[in-house]
Amino acid sequence: MKSHGQGKRLVKNGLSGIAASGLGGAIQFITLLLIIRTLRVEDFGRFSGLLSFGLIVQYLADFGLSSILVKEFSSRPEEESVLRGKAQGLVWCVSLALLVGSAAVIMVMYHSWVLRGQAMLMALMGVTFFQCAGYTAIIRAREEMEWNAYGHVFHKIALLACIGLSIMLAGGVWGVVTAHALSGLFLLGFYALVAGRRYGLPKIQWDPAYWATLFKRSIPLGSGLFVRQFSWQVDILVLTALTTPYVVGLFSAPYRIFAACLLIAQVLSIPIFPMLSRLSAAGDTAGFERVYQRGVKFLLFLGIPVAALGWSFAHWVVTHILGSAYAETVQVFRLLSLVFPLIFVGSLFPFVFAALDRQLTFVSLSVVGLVLRTGIALALIPLVGFIGACYGVLVSETVVIVLWIVALRRQGLRVEGVRLTVGVIGGIAAMIGVLHLGGDESWWRAGLGVAGAGGVFAALLWWGRLLDAEEREGVKAIWRRFAQRRRPVSEKGAEA
Repeated sequence: MKSHGQGKRLVKNGLSGIAASGLGGAIQFITLLLIIRTLRVEDFGRFSGLLSFGLIVQYLADFGLSSILVKEFSSRPEEESVLRGKAQGLVWCVSLALLVGSAAVIMVMYHSWVLRGQAMLMALMGVTFFQCAGYTAIIRAREEMEWNAYGHVFHKIALLACIGLSIMLAGGVWGVVTAHALSGLFLLGFYALVAGRRYGLPKIQWDPAYWATLFKRSIPLGSGLFVRQFSWQVDILVLTALTTPYVVGLFSAPYRIFAACLLIAQVLSIPIFPMLSRLSAAGDTAGFERVYQRGVKFLLFLGIPVAALGWSFAHWVVTHILGSAYAETVQVFRLLSLVFPLIFVGSLFPFVFAALDRQLTFVSLSVVGLVLRTGIALALIPLVGFIGACYGVLVSETVVIVLWIVALRRQGLRVEGVRLTVGVIGGIAAMIGVLHLGGDESWWRAGLGVAGAGGVFAALLWWGRLLDAEEREGVKAIWRRFAQRRRPVSEKGAEA
């Protein structure tokens, strides 16, 4: 019964995450497309650099603290109110310190007052997202992930509305960065309202000793998370240093689309973390391994169709959606499409290592990935341009995920690495083959190709034995319930 309850929560939270990721991702894609089509390539390159700065501020502010708070709240529910008050005090102190520190760095980094003002707005965005984490930690600890999902979608809607207003007012780069800062403030208000009404707003407490304990625990995990998140900004930073704003803008258009999928992947992984924390605290190794294995499969299998679709329709997407100004980036779009399964499954490992208190292992292996990625970018970008950065992403992400799996295997946690690898490669190749037969010249042929590719992927999952016996029985049970609901009322009455 306990295992059944865990599975039910995982499914419920996973479904809310999928729904929010799908809707939020679609809105975010539209928003990013509006920015790309509105700004000149050079201006989009400058905005991309500013966005990287704001995100780095956010990563530095959090530094793993939000995940540690989830673990604290979920493992010590009897002290939740007091812990929340102490945590909120820490969040405010860190936020103020980061704003002051960001202002000092901006004065040194940028010589134009225009860029300084724009960078400060992006720093405000980063700090605001960290403030949100102080409220979402209790939502995640209570496993009420639907509110996390609502906030995710609300933020995307708010950002789209602000960007739309910016376009109407011809705000340019100023309008875009202001929209990002305002939407972050709207999101903060939403989470503060939800947390206050559902759990009450705790009294902010000053407890440096407890803060020091949190920092001590969060720094190993935060170091790994920062390294991972910084890895997705380092390509832009290297291109900025070695090339021109125009080249950065060209690369950033498809790259930002794929980097945004990191947030979608995290939304999908977040529901698994509180469960892993409880299983680890209870010493339930078998249950922990089961959740870990299914999380890896779930995220990998979500990434396969996205990779195949991205590769097959890259030319159409670049030509008809990004615009003719970005025609040179078709190969970038194709290569980055292959990273989707790695992006999805890679988002799970920080939480697995955190639940096991093996953050230092995660940090050291993540640094290996960052060094490899940076080295490949520095070596290849001068030779082959921005395509070199794509090779760096593919190689480094593959290597670091293999290293994580091997490290967890040494802890006694196994996944069917060979079978899953063959399944991922075979699934992507098979789907691309079917999609290629359909082509992208007409809607009806493309639709047939997508339907056929979906059928091939489903057949591979089922008859390729990528699902174990328990998972297959679960799928059959869901199908039987669905079929029963679809039957006419008269048939149900006759059976009764």
